[in-house]
Amino acid sequence: MKSRIVKRTARAVGVNMSSEKAAVLKKLAAELGAELVCLDESCGGDTVGHVCGEAGCKKSADTAMVSEELLILSGFERDKLDSFITKLRAEGCYIPLKAAATRHNLSWTVKALAEEIKSEHEAMKSYSRERQAE
Repeated sequence: MKSRIVKRTARAVGVNMSSEKAAVLKKLAAELGAELVCLDESCGGDTVGHVCGEAGCKKSADTAMVSEELLILSGFERDKLDSFITKLRAEGCYIPLKAAATRHNLSWTVKALAEEIKSEHEAMKSYSRERQAE
């Protein structure tokens, strides 16, 4: 039996992006052969898998709101993922919450992912403040 490797299309999903940030994301996605999907705050009830275009993931009827800017990167090879983030910084495009879609978070809601990333950021900031105080 032969194994079949299915290559996923790289996709950047921007949630709550201003038109300026969306333009930067569109440019970078095009440079790296990825597609860009921009969503508004009402996508919070959808799963990460759905917004990233994963087969079998359906749109949710839940319209949970996401108030933060969030960038989800899916299907990127490691070097292209690193390149995307590096170019994003070089463009001066600050997006506080960024995540890669993984097999572990595909079933999470977009809102749950945003909350988890936000919580991790707060923990890192707290740790950093403690270290500086020493």
